[in-house]
Amino acid sequence: MKGIILIGYLLFIACLNYLYVQGAYFYVKEGVEKCFVENVTKNVIIVSLYDNYGTKELKCLINVKDKNGLVLYTHDVSQMSKGKISYMAKSSGLHYICILCPSNNWFKDTSIKWNFSIEVGGADIDINNTAKKSELSATLNTLQNLKKKFNSMKSHHAHQKVIADNMHEHNKNVHKSMIYCYIIEIIILIIITGYSIMHLKNYFKANKLM
Repeated sequence: MKGIILIGYLLFIACLNYLYVQGAYFYVKEGVEKCFVENVTKNVIIVSLYDNYGTKELKCLINVKDKNGLVLYTHDVSQMSKGKISYMAKSSGLHYICILCPSNNWFKDTSIKWNFSIEVGGADIDINNTAKKSELSATLNTLQNLKKKFNSMKSHHAHQKVIADNMHEHNKNVHKSMIYCYIIEIIILIIITGYSIMHLKNYFKANKLM
């Protein structure tokens, strides 16, 4: 039983080392920088969720710095008081996530309430396996060629359909004309037959054969 508890405790510690979440309400004094430290490996994503309860007149920044204090990434939160930032570590080591609200008033300092959390881990991006620009361009060209072929086939099909419709209409008109011709021929035959019968009848009467 103790072994199971020990294994569970070790797994819990390992999970905390992989995904560490830090969040709390605190106050940041205007003109004073407040930093949080995270030790991350290369290509690991640092995600920070923030909620700034300060006034909109104050321009607050969230800076990601390396161990030497060099600013690697800057996010201006004055336009959006609540949001999320993401940064992928370019190298392993200590990273500082700092909040700074530069002071605009020489005689009065304002303390701003923040809700801030940091998540380290999650998506580990393999740079070697990410799509290159040339690969994306080749894929885009292939898709464009397929689109052109599809449009060409679609146009050809539409053209063939127009030809088929025209042929059908032409055959329909020819068939109708042939029917009219047959009717006219039948009428002519009836007239000729009637005329022949009347002519023969008159001939027989004239020769007193009837």
